[in-house]
Amino acid sequence: MQRLKRFPISALVFIFLIGLLPSLGYSQIQLDDPLLVFYFPLNEGKGDIIKDLGPHGLEGEIEGGPAWVDSVDKKFGTCLSFIDGKEQSAFVADVPALDLGESDTTLAAWVKTGKEVGQGFVYIKWDGGGWYIKLRDKKLYTRYHIPAPVGFGAEIPSKTEIADDVWHHVASMRTNKETVSLFIDGKLDHKDDAGSAPGSANTPANLEIGRFKEERFWDGEFDELFLMKRNLTNDELQLLMDGQFLAVESKGKLPLTWGSLKASRN
Repeated sequence: MQRLKRFPISALVFIFLIGLLPSLGYSQIQLDDPLLVFYFPLNEGKGDIIKDLGPHGLEGEIEGGPAWVDSVDKKFGTCLSFIDGKEQSAFVADVPALDLGESDTTLAAWVKTGKEVGQGFVYIKWDGGGWYIKLRDKKLYTRYHIPAPVGFGAEIPSKTEIADDVWHHVASMRTNKETVSLFIDGKLDHKDDAGSAPGSANTPANLEIGRFKEERFWDGEFDELFLMKRNLTNDELQLLMDGQFLAVESKGKLPLTWGSLKASRN
């Protein structure tokens, strides 16, 4: 009993409240969830390789020397900073894990840019069909295009402009094969019930990060690249914005932030 008295009451209350989260409808994204395609936290801070912390353990190769800088008011460690015209980017070689098929999907990232004219890709997988999120003329755009013979999938723009040199969390979701929704800073910005079509968006192209085919380079920073083969709930989207996941070795325990994840992987 004496040992229990020494344990801070506030800590006991915190643990109790966290334990209630599942019953209240909250959930954490599992890093070993087979539907998690990738999660690149970009916390390497140096070097030319970026590593995925999801179940597939993907690796990306950086090209052109973008800078490693502090991310989102230092909340998420480091991120990559790109200068338009310097041909700075990264790529992940095509693997079956990147095939989305007809599944529900969530693409997400933290982005910061002041590019007001032209296009800049966050990431894209495209060869006559595919999917992406990008900036075009100040707004966020997304697309899930089904290649021939279907040949359909429109570009869906955000209503809100994001080229303001401020960090924004952006997310794109494809639901029931046809509905496409864009979220900015955790809130629904635009929904198109006919934005895509039944069919597979698979393509043999590499995943390109920060560019598309040696052009349309990103200008600014981005971080926390995320792709999952299901839609996130509103609660999960908020947790994703905060960088909270449940690591493989932490199931049933407290959610981990990017910092504790990084420490657990080193």
